[in-house]
Amino acid sequence: MNRIYFEIMLKQEDLPSFLSNKLGRKEGYYMLGEYKLKLLINRFWKIIVSLFIIFIFIYASIQVANKLDLNNSATAAWVGVIYGSLISGTLTYLGAERVKVREVSKNAMKERKESIYEPLYEDLLKLRNDLKFHPYPIHIENDRHSKDYLINFKEWDKIKNDARYLSLPPDLIVHFNNLIKDFELYNDYVLTFVSEVNDAMEEKIKTKIGCRFRSVMRIEDIKYVLFDGENFIYRLKRTTLWDLETNAYAYEDKKISNSLAEEIMYDVSEMGVTYEIERRYNNITNKVEALLGVLEMFIKDINKKLYGTRIY
Repeated sequence: MNRIYFEIMLKQEDLPSFLSNKLGRKEGYYMLGEYKLKLLINRFWKIIVSLFIIFIFIYASIQVANKLDLNNSATAAWVGVIYGSLISGTLTYLGAERVKVREVSKNAMKERKESIYEPLYEDLLKLRNDLKFHPYPIHIENDRHSKDYLINFKEWDKIKNDARYLSLPPDLIVHFNNLIKDFELYNDYVLTFVSEVNDAMEEKIKTKIGCRFRSVMRIEDIKYVLFDGENFIYRLKRTTLWDLETNAYAYEDKKISNSLAEEIMYDVSEMGVTYEIERRYNNITNKVEALLGVLEMFIKDINKKLYGTRIY
C-alpha cells in the first residue's frame, strides 16, 4: 500500500475499516488494532461509564438486599421497581444518546464531504487533466486570487483561509502542504532549466555553424525534449539564428540541420537540469494521483455510511 495512503487513512476517522484489506505488513495490523481500540473507546465511553455505574449500583444493591427481608412482598416489589426503573431509564438514555450522536456524526461527515473533500477532489482532477494535456508548464499557480495562469490549483488556498481548515485530518494537511511545496520547487527551477539549456544549445550552435539564437527558446518549446523529440527538433530548426560572422540574420546555409538538431536534442536530454526538472514534475504528478485516491476513498466511505452503499 502506498505510504501516503497509509499515513493519512490510519488517523482518518471516516475510514477506520478499509485498511484491513489494504495492509500487507504485520506491524500495519498492530497499528490498525491500536487505532480501532482508541476509536472504540472514544465512541462508546458513555456506554462504558454507564454500564460501570450500573454494575456498582447492582453490587451495592445486592449487599443491601442481603440485609432485607425479600420474603416480604412489599419489600420485594420495592426492590423490583427500583431495579426496573434504573435499567429501563439507563437503556432509554443510552439509546437516545446513541441515535443523537449518530445523527450528528452523519451530518458532520456530509458537511465535510460536500464542503471539503469534493471541492478538493474536483480541483485536483482538473489539475491532473491540465497537466496531462499541458505537461511541464511554465508555472503552476496555487494562489486563490491569481487569474494569470492556465495550470492552477486554488481550492487548497481557499480552504486554508477559512474555517474548513479546522476540520481537516492533520495528515491530510501535511500532504497537501507538501504538494504546494512541490509546486514552488518546480516553479523556481523552470527558469534555471530554460537558462542552462539555452546556454548549452547556443554553445553547440556557435561551435558547429558560428551562430547564436536571435532570442532564447522558451519552456513551451524546450519542454518537448522530455516527451516529444520530433516536435522538439521541428521547433529547434525553426528558431531564428543570428550569424556571428556577418552580424546579421543567418542565411539558409547556416540553418540548423536535422542531424545537428538530433545531436542537440541528445545533449539536452542528458543534462542534469533536464533530469531534475523531470524529477520535480513527476513528484507533483505522483502526489496528485495519490491524493486523488485518498479523497476518492474518503468520499466513497462517507457515502457508504450515509446511504448504506458506495456511490461511484
